[in-house]
Amino acid sequence: MQAIFGHLRIVVLLHQSLLAWGIACRLMEFGEAAKVSIVDSEGPEIQKILQELLPEAIILDSSDSGICERSSFPKLFEWLPEAKIICLDHTSNMAHVFTSQEVPVASTKELLNILQPPSV
Repeated sequence: MQAIFGHLRIVVLLHQSLLAWGIACRLMEFGEAAKVSIVDSEGPEIQKILQELLPEAIILDSSDSGICERSSFPKLFEWLPEAKIICLDHTSNMAHVFTSQEVPVASTKELLNILQPPSV
């Protein structure tokens, strides 16, 4: 598995989620392949901690006491623009992956170009 992950830095952001704790523990089993940190979403210095850890991925459990509402995605992307935010939804066995993409927009036409689905 090390070849797949390299030295991926992952933060599991949680408050009360047993699922998120379990995911963090399972990810830690990969040893040096993934550097996994658990961070309390209610912590007083969350911005400082996240910016020091510089994770490439932040994992949250959508059922963790409203964590997706409290953990403002715009703030997370402001602090860590390169990170992927992965919001786990155990009710549908889905992972919603969010990324920050900045695109210059100076006109309505440019905005419409962004909204167009990619051509195949």
